[in-house]
Amino acid sequence: MIKTDLKAAGILYEIDGQFADFHSLRHSTASLLIQTGANPKVIQSLMRHTDLNLTMSNYTHIYAGQQRETIENLPDFVIKQDAAAMTGTYDCAAKMCCLKLPKN
Repeated sequence: MIKTDLKAAGILYEIDGQFADFHSLRHSTASLLIQTGANPKVIQSLMRHTDLNLTMSNYTHIYAGQQRETIENLPDFVIKQDAAAMTGTYDCAAKMCCLKLPKN
């Protein structure tokens, strides 16, 4: 059935030993759903898998640039000293000062 549908759509079934078949379409579906940010448990349910590990390990892959994009989307963790001082978390060590303790 898939071969007939692919042929009708003008898609080659085999190219250099790689196949477009039912499972490759499932693989693409799961990978594209992950790329949209879908919840992995929802994808597992849509794929009708009983094990999330099966879904994530066998039916998804990382697209080019996804790792870089993910890292770039991390929040800015640089502490702004002005903001830190206002919240009472001023980092004295950053200014090379220290607290003077009373002598006993």
